[in-house]
Amino acid sequence: HSDLVQYDRKPQIQMLHCIAQSAQGGDNTFVDGLYVTEKFKEAYPEEYRLLCTEDIFLADAGTDEAGRYSIMNQDPVGRFRSLNFNNHIRGSLMMQSPAQWVRVYSALRRLYSFMKRDEFVFNLRLESGDVVLFNNIRTLHGRRAYQVPEKGHEVSARHLQGCYLDWDNVFSTYRTARQ
Repeated sequence: HSDLVQYDRKPQIQMLHCIAQSAQGGDNTFVDGLYVTEKFKEAYPEEYRLLCTEDIFLADAGTDEAGRYSIMNQDPVGRFRSLNFNNHIRGSLMMQSPAQWVRVYSALRRLYSFMKRDEFVFNLRLESGDVVLFNNIRTLHGRRAYQVPEKGHEVSARHLQGCYLDWDNVFSTYRTARQ
């Protein structure tokens, strides 16, 4: 998934700091959304078109943060802009006819299965103290299952702390530091 896909101005950079890692499992997973959408378009052009043109209602439960966005976002000339994929906040409000909604959900299922292929997934196990930064607009992220150690072990649970950055701020800081 990508974070905060329901926002008009989605955070562009995400940083994850591993405070504590589980004893077993918990690898982070990353998928290049640009590469996946290019390959998906080649393999399933009709589903690709649906996911570029049909808006999905996205809402974060317990907040007023909601929006309508296509899963695959393109610029006016058809180039990749973002992949707005997050099953955790996909709302239940249907904005299409039931027949069209079935086609959209079928395309979503196909995309989800497609992007989980080993050829698209990069696994990275973060250890305590590690930090990873990635493009939140282009890169999907997740994690593998993990085991919480029994009491008495040094690490009691997996803990990652995240924050978001914007390219405008990063480039401004860079330009200012160079002066």
